Amino acid sequence: MKNYKEVVGIDVSKKTIDAYCYHGQAHKEFANDIVGYKSLVKWVLKICKEDAVFY
Repeated sequence: MKNYKEVVGIDVSKKTIDAYCYHGQAHKEFANDIVGYKSLVKWVLKICKEDAVFY
């Protein structure tokens, strides 16, 4: 089993995606569309410089 450096919690609703990086202590809200998904990935790569797992 791989040990991850960061855990990203995600809450998906009809209009938004809320994401929280546990160790990075960062929270951000994204639109629930393709632009929001791309922004989420970009944000996680910026905040979580190491391996991350989404749950």
